[in-house]
Amino acid sequence: MDKVYPRLMKMSPKKPIIIAEFGVTQGYPGKDQSLWAEEALTNILKSQWSNVIGFSWWNGEWQNDDSPKNNSVMSLEANPDLAKVFNNTIGKSPSVIERVLFTQRKVT
Repeated sequence: MDKVYPRLMKMSPKKPIIIAEFGVTQGYPGKDQSLWAEEALTNILKSQWSNVIGFSWWNGEWQNDDSPKNNSVMSLEANPDLAKVFNNTIGKSPSVIERVLFTQRKVT
């Protein structure tokens, strides 16, 4: 995000940004899933990127080929440590809402 945020601000400095479908798979070589998520969520919540107004974790699991050993697992339910990270960062943050808010915008 540190690399792309300045470019986004140059393109459209007043537009809000949503980080959609980000995450890391369980068992990714060289990265502990829960530590990676904790760092990413902490950075997002620090508001160092002021135009970021939302984010969504890619909470899923899928099979990549014929072997179940090669599944991509990103779901909170599959990793208790990852679920704890979300509880400790998102669950305790006053800046994160607990429900989706819909607002009506007039299109011009």
